[in-house]
Amino acid sequence: MSYKAIIAILGMALLGTNEPFVAVINSLENEVRYEQTTSTESAKQKEGDNPVLIEQSFINEITGANQQEESPQAQLTTDKKIIHDVPFTSQAPLGNWSDTRQEYGCEEASALMAMRWVKQEPLSRNESRDKIIEISEFEQEKYGEYRDTSAIDTMNWIFKDYFNYNKVNLVNDINAKDIKRELAQNNIVLIPFNGRKIGNPHYKPPGPKEHMFVIKGYDPSTDEFIVNDPGTRYGNSMRFKVNVIENSLRDYPTGLHEPVDRIEKRMIVVSR
Repeated sequence: MSYKAIIAILGMALLGTNEPFVAVINSLENEVRYEQTTSTESAKQKEGDNPVLIEQSFINEITGANQQEESPQAQLTTDKKIIHDVPFTSQAPLGNWSDTRQEYGCEEASALMAMRWVKQEPLSRNESRDKIIEISEFEQEKYGEYRDTSAIDTMNWIFKDYFNYNKVNLVNDINAKDIKRELAQNNIVLIPFNGRKIGNPHYKPPGPKEHMFVIKGYDPSTDEFIVNDPGTRYGNSMRFKVNVIENSLRDYPTGLHEPVDRIEKRMIVVSR
């Protein structure tokens, strides 16, 4: 039996009628139902009408306790222009693209640019050519290949082995937000990608399917990444739309135009 029925019976016993009590009960019941409904909806409470939960949710809504403030580094990714001073070289600094060590030297050239950024040292054309050839020959002698080196081989063979530098990290399943975050944390990144998808007008048509370059900055006013692209002599501080870069991300296996079985989006993060 409900509380309403019990009170009605008591009312009839005391006064010989239940109308005044029923009217009051109906009014109170409607107020309770309304208060519970509006409190629950305003608190967005799924756990029922627990007054403690509702009260805490309401306090959080007023005080903003549930809102996470962005760190200064996170804010940089959205409202600040970032550009790191990375020296540039093409992979064929003196234009000798017929040398296969330079023709397939985008990973070597990108790693070389990154290491000069780490050491804060400049790069000349002659020195860049000599280093790219030297790194390629080192890879060939020790690992048996230098063409189109994958992200993990670039990190392990070139950075960690040749340069003996370990402040590098391979990150899987990335998107544009991950790249922006690393740039905001004063790092630079190297990405492997499908060069035929970014529309660089300076590539020899149709462009390289396996390519790598350095992303050194981001401009929120144009929503563009700023890159050093060794695939062309015009590659210093080139700009590409963020969505274009994100859609082109694709690692590739080491070797000469080895088939790519699946799309794996990775980056090498380089820190000082």
